[in-house]
Amino acid sequence: MKTRTLEILFGIIALLVIILFVALSVVSSDADFGGMKEITGSMETFEIPDQKEYNPMPTKENTQRYDNKLIEYKDHIGQRRDESFLK
Repeated sequence: MKTRTLEILFGIIALLVIILFVALSVVSSDADFGGMKEITGSMETFEIPDQKEYNPMPTKENTQRYDNKLIEYKDHIGQRRDESFLK
């Protein structure tokens, strides 16, 4: 008795799934419905000009000054790391 009920229930569920897939295929083939394009939107394009923008080279004194600051900073971080390593 229970086996027959399970077979009927399985048949009904299988039939509903098939009807659902048929309905989805009919709706997605409709010309008025855009599907994924309506959800995600259209792709935008950006043009990058071929001309190079003016980017002057940094002066020597600025480069040297920032290089010195970078070296001082790295030395400071290294000293702090060495001090905290043995604690």
